[in-house]
Amino acid sequence: MSRELDVKMAEALGLDVLGYELAHPDPECGDWCVGEWEGRDEQQPVYVRHCDCDIRNDLILEGYEDDPWLAQSHEGHMLCCLDVVPFYSTDIATAWGLVEWVKERYAGFSLHTRPSGKWMAHVFAPGTIEAWDGEADTAPEAICLAFLAAKEAQCAT
Repeated sequence: MSRELDVKMAEALGLDVLGYELAHPDPECGDWCVGEWEGRDEQQPVYVRHCDCDIRNDLILEGYEDDPWLAQSHEGHMLCCLDVVPFYSTDIATAWGLVEWVKERYAGFSLHTRPSGKWMAHVFAPGTIEAWDGEADTAPEAICLAFLAAKEAQCAT
């Protein structure tokens, strides 16, 4: 469920999610890189980070059409144009970036545990007592659910 939630989050934030592509963790920095590498790859959702496809077209015109790096593509984009969708629902640092985003645009945010052990996140609407909630087993997932509830309510008005 978590990667599907991450895709919903990315789309709510305006990222152009294209589907799934093979990706692998970079051994140098730990970030995810799109493309196959030594069998350490797995399917991950990807989005267009920036488009360098015009560079590919220029290189093809210059005679580099057989370069395997240029041949790899997904949905018409070179793999270097893509990035793996952030792990919003499982990484607290990434989820906390959403909290900072929410605090700039809404009246407030709170996060706490319930007696049941579940996490509860609240996004408070500006100028009212209305709040949108998210409840889950983990703090990052609760943050995501509250964020999506707030975004959906915003789109409905």
